Amino acid sequence: MMSVAEYLEKNIQLELTGDGNGKGSVYFSIDFPAFDGHFPGDPILPGITYIAMAYEIAGRMNYQPEQFQVRKASFHRLVRPESRLDITVKTTQKEHSTKIQINFEDQEKQIVGVISLQIEGLV
Repeated sequence: MMSVAEYLEKNIQLELTGDGNGKGSVYFSIDFPAFDGHFPGDPILPGITYIAMAYEIAGRMNYQPEQFQVRKASFHRLVRPESRLDITVKTTQKEHSTKIQINFEDQEKQIVGVISLQIEGLV
């Protein structure tokens, strides 16, 4: 069985631009490993999956986990198996820090989750 990290690495489709912005999507089939225990008979996407997706996306932007902090994590709607989420990545740079905001939307264009990462000292 594939791990959550392996599933995300394989299934997140993302196009990033040179300025750190991007768009993409991810599809969660019934085979997504985290659905097994969250919750049997009524599976929903665990909140920690959004953090794992943020780590995967930041890695694709050449950041290492020790370089950033999760500054905000909010979850707005339940995500069930056989769902596709659209991903929007926006990077903002200030004098001594970089902020990466990742929005996840369902097919109805409703925000289902937001993760903000802060990278200090790197611009």
